[in-house]
Amino acid sequence: MSSTFKRRNTSNNQIFQQLEGTRPTTTPGITFTSTGLRDLDQVLSGGQPLTTCIWLEEDRWTCSLARCLVQYWCAEALSQNQLVIVPVESDDGESSLLGPISWCADEREQLEAQSPPVSFLKQVKDLLAALPRNLNKDKDIKQQKMSGDDPAEVLLETLEEEEEDENNDEAPDAADDGLKIAWQYKESVQRERRGHTDASRGVPSPRSSPSGNVFCHSYDLQGRLSNQLDTEQNVLFPEIQFRCLGCSYPRQCCGFAYYRSLKDQLQSLPTTKVQRLLLYHPDLSVLQTALPLLVSFIRSKKLPVVVMIVVQPWTTSVSTNVLRRTSDFVLAAESFVSRQQYPPPPEFQRFHGLLQVVKSAHKRPISNIYGLKRDRRKLLIELLHIPPEDYAAKGGSTGSGVRSGAGRPSSGLGCSSSGSALDF
Repeated sequence: MSSTFKRRNTSNNQIFQQLEGTRPTTTPGITFTSTGLRDLDQVLSGGQPLTTCIWLEEDRWTCSLARCLVQYWCAEALSQNQLVIVPVESDDGESSLLGPISWCADEREQLEAQSPPVSFLKQVKDLLAALPRNLNKDKDIKQQKMSGDDPAEVLLETLEEEEEDENNDEAPDAADDGLKIAWQYKESVQRERRGHTDASRGVPSPRSSPSGNVFCHSYDLQGRLSNQLDTEQNVLFPEIQFRCLGCSYPRQCCGFAYYRSLKDQLQSLPTTKVQRLLLYHPDLSVLQTALPLLVSFIRSKKLPVVVMIVVQPWTTSVSTNVLRRTSDFVLAAESFVSRQQYPPPPEFQRFHGLLQVVKSAHKRPISNIYGLKRDRRKLLIELLHIPPEDYAAKGGSTGSGVRSGAGRPSSGLGCSSSGSALDF
C-alpha cells in the first residue's frame, strides 16, 4: 500500500550545500567545513560540522601550538570567503570578558619587564595579521601566468624556487639515517589506522579538487596571508555591552545579555556565507549561561555558524564542566616546554607537544592523544605509535626496546625454526 506521506522539512545538507567552503556528507543533517588543517580534519572525522562548537584549551607555558590551530582556522575562513566574527566588549573600564593577557613563550621576560598589558583588540589583530600564506592561491597565480605569459619564464621561476627550497632544507642527521627504513611505513599506517582514506570516504580528495573548489587549502607558516588578500575585509569586531551594575544575579543576567548580543549580531549577518564565531579568552562565568542558549539558537534556526572558543583554564576558578558538555569537540594542546624537570621519553623527541581529544560528539576518534610537530612551514598532527626496535634502549620508557620478539628465536609452542622438540 503506497503512502502519501511526504517530509516537508529539508535537511541541513540541502540548506548548506550551496555555501562556499562546505562539503555535504552521506550522514543526513551534517555538512562539513574545514579547519584549515587536513590532519585536524581527519581527527574530527572530516572537518567541523556546521552549527557545532570547538573548545580549545591552551597550554600554560606556551600558547604557540594552540594559537597555530586558531590561525589555520581563521585563515581557512578568509580563503573560503567566509566571515570571521570576534566580539569585543565595549571599553567601559575594567572588563573581565577580555580575560588575562596571554604572555605565550616569553611569559617570564615580560613579567620581569612589567610591560603594560596589550588591549584585547590589538591582541586579536596581531593574531590575524600573522595568518599563514595560502599556497593554493600561489599555485593558481602560477597557472594563470603559465596560460598567459611565456611558459619558459614561468618554468625558470619554478626551478629557481625549487632550488632555493632544496638549499634551505636542513640536512638529516647521520644518526637518523638508520631509522629511515623503519619509519617508511608511517604515512600508510597513519592513514590506515585513521580510516580516513579518500576511497573510504567516497568523496574526492582535496588535492585533486579543482582550484576553485578546494575544501582544505595548504598553508605556509613562513608566509603571510595579508600579502595575498585583505585580511580585514571579512573580519568583524562587533562591540557588545552586557554588563549590568547593581544586579542581584550578575552571572545569570550578564550571561543572558551576552547571549542576546551575540544572537542579534548573528541574525544581522547574511546566511549566504559561513560565519565563524571566535570567542578568544572569554569570561567563563558569563559564558556558562550564554553558550548553551547560543548553541541551541544556532541549531534551531539552522544558521551556517561554527564556533571556536579558546580558553586558558588555569586563570579562572570557574568550573568548565558545563562548558565542556555544551561543546561538541574538546581539544587541549600541551607543549613539552612545561616538562623541564620531567622531560618526555625519547619516543616523543620528534614531537613538540600533544593534542588531547577529550570529547568528540560527532564520531569517536581513532585515538585520544596525538603528537604535534611544528616545523618552519607547517603544523603536523600524527598518531602515536610504537617506535622501531631498540629505539628506546638509551633510557626510554619502555625498557630494552625489543617489543615484538623480532630477530629472537621463540621458544615453547611456537611455529619458529629454533629446533625445539615442541616446535611444529
